[in-house]
Amino acid sequence: MKMRSSLIDIKKGILVLGMLLAHCIQFFYSGSNLLLKCISEYANLVTFSGFFFCFGYVSWLAYFKKENLPVEKMLKTAFKCYVAFVLSGVVFKLFVEREGFSYVLVESIILLQDIPGYSEFLISFSVITLLSLFLSNQIEIMTRNFRWVLVSFSILIFSYCV
Repeated sequence: MKMRSSLIDIKKGILVLGMLLAHCIQFFYSGSNLLLKCISEYANLVTFSGFFFCFGYVSWLAYFKKENLPVEKMLKTAFKCYVAFVLSGVVFKLFVEREGFSYVLVESIILLQDIPGYSEFLISFSVITLLSLFLSNQIEIMTRNFRWVLVSFSILIFSYCV
């Protein structure tokens, strides 16, 4: 039986509510209310990083905590995120940007030549899953040695500041 982390589920639920609020403000409010703009920006910043944290935590529990890396499950997860990206991207192009349906549109999204708004986070989850699969040995080494965690964190901070 699979054990779920209800705290992560609650956190994801709160993040979904924040994301919905931000999207409602972005789609339906065209005014220049500074408070609504700040709420929307804050929700966007918190939502992606929050989902990214939850995704990483759940991936750790589901994949990296196991004795043997479940490669098939990881590939399936990456594929599902990719398919969700493609579907979300096509729907965004059709209904929000009001582009007509064409195979060129679908092909450009499938080949990542066009990354539609409000869909980009899905492809990042797919890429992170694949990268973590291919770099699993390095991830294991890094998580077992605190110095490597500090070095990695320093590189991330440095790359952000540059």
